Amino acid sequence: MLGAAARYGLTRAIGTPWATFWINVVGSFVLGALVLVVVSRPLLRPFLATGVIGAFTTFSTYAVDTVVMTKDGHVVRALLYGLGSPVAGVAVAYVGVRLGRRLVASP
Repeated sequence: MLGAAARYGLTRAIGTPWATFWINVVGSFVLGALVLVVVSRPLLRPFLATGVIGAFTTFSTYAVDTVVMTKDGHVVRALLYGLGSPVAGVAVAYVGVRLGRRLVASP
């Protein structure tokens, strides 16, 4: 519920498709960082990773936004959005993992 409520609020404030883009990018970063921080906490990991972040991010809206842009004749924008979202997501997930490693390693 927490993740879905946050996604709804951001979508209302920013509007699609940019809200979806930033939601998925932020979710990728947070998930990357959380994976290492909560790996030893078996109850916290599914609550935060699958529950909160899973409800916050959205692949289906990303796919619909891409299709709608293409259908509306914004093919270049759809390609940039369709390719840019996963590239940005993987990049920030990597940064999140690096940050998570530092958090776990710090005393």
